[in-house]
Amino acid sequence: MWRLQFTESRPINNYGLKGDYTQRLDDENLFKTGFQVQGSQATGGITILSATQTSQVVTPSSDNSVSTGFFESVYAQDDYSISKDLTFNFGLRVDATQTNFGTTPVVYSSDGLLQPRVGINYILTENTKLHGFYGKLFQPAPTENLRDSFVNLGGGPTLSSYDIKAEKDDYYEVGLAQQFGPQAYFLNVYYKDAVNMLDDTQILNTSIAQPFNFARGFAWGVELSTKGDFAEHWSDFLNYSYEIAMGNGISGGLFAFNGNGPGNSWTFLDHVQIQTATLGVTYHTPKFYWSSQALFGSGLRTDPNNGTSLPSHLTFDTSVGYEFQGESWWEKWKLSGDILNITNNVYPITISNGFNGSHYAAGTEYFAHLTKEL
Repeated sequence: MWRLQFTESRPINNYGLKGDYTQRLDDENLFKTGFQVQGSQATGGITILSATQTSQVVTPSSDNSVSTGFFESVYAQDDYSISKDLTFNFGLRVDATQTNFGTTPVVYSSDGLLQPRVGINYILTENTKLHGFYGKLFQPAPTENLRDSFVNLGGGPTLSSYDIKAEKDDYYEVGLAQQFGPQAYFLNVYYKDAVNMLDDTQILNTSIAQPFNFARGFAWGVELSTKGDFAEHWSDFLNYSYEIAMGNGISGGLFAFNGNGPGNSWTFLDHVQIQTATLGVTYHTPKFYWSSQALFGSGLRTDPNNGTSLPSHLTFDTSVGYEFQGESWWEKWKLSGDILNITNNVYPITISNGFNGSHYAAGTEYFAHLTKEL
C-alpha cells in the first residue's frame, strides 16, 4: 500500500507602487491616468514523501528555486459628456509582465497586451439608465513553476519547457437600471471570450496548486437584482445570476497532466455554479436592526471532467443588533449576533472536482459581537 505526503513552504513577498491622477479638463471631459508597478519574489521548496508499509522515499524536487516576477501597467481614459444624458468613456491600458524562475537552465517568461476599452452610459428617462462596455483584458499567470514535482511524481518525461501563458480576453457587457418608486431593478448581461484561459490543477489530493491554460475559453451570464424600501423601516434585496464558463484544449501546463488532461472538447470549469440566488429583508431603526437572508445554489461541478453538477442547496441566516447611543464613552457600544445556516444544511461544496478532495459546508454557527466606538 502506497501513501503520498506533500509539504510546500513558499512565502511570496510583494512590493509595489501605484499612482492615479484625475483632472477636469472642461465641462465635457474628465481625464484620468495612472500607473502601477509591482515586484514579487517566491522562495522555499516542496517535499514529496512516497511511503509503503515497510519503507519510505523522499523524492527530491528542484522547485525550491527563487522565482521573481515583475508587473508594469499604465492607463489613460477620458469620460466625455456629450450631454447630461449621454456619456462616453474611452480608455487605453498597457500591461507587461516578466518572470524569472531561477532554475537551471534559467526559465524566463514575458508577455504584455495593449488594451483598448470603450463604454457608454445613456439616461433614457429620469428613471431609466442604459450602459454598455467593451474592452480587452489581460490576466498574468501566477508566479508558480511545479514542473519538476509533477514529473517526479508521475514518472513522466524529462523536464519540459515552461509554457504557462497570460490570459487575454475580449469582454462585453450591457445593462439596464430601472427605478420604480422606492425600488430599483438591475439587469446585466456579459460575455467573455478568452485565449489561454487560466485555471488551476493540483498535485493529486493536495492543496498545492499549479496554473495551466485552456487553449480557448468563454464565460457568459445574466444577472438580475433589485433593492429598495417597501415599508417604513423595512428594506429588501434580491440577486439572481445564471452563468456558464467552459474551456477547450490545453495550451499551457501540459506537464501537470502527464497525458491525462482535458481533450479537445468543451469542459465546464470546476468553479461554475450555474444558478445562484440570495434574498434578504432588513428591519432598521436608528438603534436597532434585524435582518434575515436565504441563499440558494445549484451546486458546483463534479466528476473527473466536471460533467455533472452537485445537488442544489438552500440555507438561511439571520442577524440582530443594537447600538447604545449617547454622549458618554460607556454608551457608544454595539451589540450584535449572527446565526448562520439555521437549518443545519451540511451540503457538499466540492466532491472530487478540480479542487481535489471533498468539502462540505459548515453546520449551524453562532456568533456574538461587542464593539466600541472610540
